[in-house]
Amino acid sequence: MDCEVNFAIEKSSLTNAVVCLFEDKTKLVRLLDLIDVSSKKFTKVYYSKNWGAETENGISVNEVMSDSRIYADSDLRDEYLRFYALLDKCDSADTRNGDLLGREEVNNINFGLICNDLYHSDNFILIKDPRSALNYIRNSFWNNNFSENDFWKFGSDCFPSLYFDEKCKFRSLGVELSQDLYKWIVEVLSYLNDFGQEKYLESPGQFINHASSNGVDLSPESPNTKSSAKKMRERDISIKSQSVRCEWHAKYLHDRGRIHFHFGINLLPEITQETKGRLIVGIFAKHLTT
Repeated sequence: MDCEVNFAIEKSSLTNAVVCLFEDKTKLVRLLDLIDVSSKKFTKVYYSKNWGAETENGISVNEVMSDSRIYADSDLRDEYLRFYALLDKCDSADTRNGDLLGREEVNNINFGLICNDLYHSDNFILIKDPRSALNYIRNSFWNNNFSENDFWKFGSDCFPSLYFDEKCKFRSLGVELSQDLYKWIVEVLSYLNDFGQEKYLESPGQFINHASSNGVDLSPESPNTKSSAKKMRERDISIKSQSVRCEWHAKYLHDRGRIHFHFGINLLPEITQETKGRLIVGIFAKHLTT
């Protein structure tokens, strides 16, 4: 993959989460969740090699991690094992930039900094919740060079709540490939993944306004288009030999660049079994007949 996506675990956040393990294990659970969602086949997560020697209020990380109370509590033991399993997927920082994590030398362009809610800095891209981790990964697609093959190969990691029809291709949009187009694609798919089903089911009448407030132009087909059975059939895709109509769409330009989708609800059981109930991104097109 041409695009390299890097994360770093902020040292003091990791230290605090471990030192507070017996009083509040949720701090470590939350940090491990962030490390987990950031750990993909195409990402690197770095940590400080000397993390075990760090202390807080006179208590060292190594001291806590070797405490026998961890093994006496099944929940703590599970998080302990998960901690080392995740750390095994990461790389110690000295293999790349030296022991910099937690210092101002870490470059915010090259790293998403995994940290707790209390950590603040204007110099880093801070990763404090799963959505910010996903957004950092997604944005790396259009901030860096990447291939369309990579985009589709890793799309399930970036957009886990979407089901993509295999015929979707960038070139079908009828728009010259550019950074602006990549950015638009990512923004549309991010909105559909994060809010599509939720906001539509919550208030169908306000869905268009909510999308617009997030910078995404979405709409269903016009009454004129809906009145033509022939035109509407252009919006159909096949899933498990069943027809799914992707009427709703996002618009890049007034005359080209369309992403058509179905909310993935109220479908036949065999379709839902295939899509796992996800929102369906069915068609990339220049402009269907209206």
